[in-house]
Amino acid sequence: MANDSTCTDSTERIALVDKGIKTVKEGLDYLQKTGEPAFSATKHIYYQQLGALYSQKEVYDSCIYFSKMSQSPKDKQSNDYFVRMFHAYYKLGDLENAVHYADEYFRHN
Repeated sequence: MANDSTCTDSTERIALVDKGIKTVKEGLDYLQKTGEPAFSATKHIYYQQLGALYSQKEVYDSCIYFSKMSQSPKDKQSNDYFVRMFHAYYKLGDLENAVHYADEYFRHN
């Protein structure tokens, strides 16, 4: 859904992003309520998707929050993560953290 939203006009894009956020949050709520055993193993995927969707919606504080939630100490951080975090911090005017994530991106490439 996040990828589909980049190919449409701004009105449709906003509606798709909002629908994506709602869908992902409903999925998280359902898995938590039912006690799905795989939830702890898959929740980072839901948080990663929320981080990407909030980035597209330009709600950068939520983007940062969910992007950080998507990472576990044993996961390898992806290039998308570094770019998303750089962009969010840059847009919020936090250049120190923006430079940090830009540096991390270039260090891993």
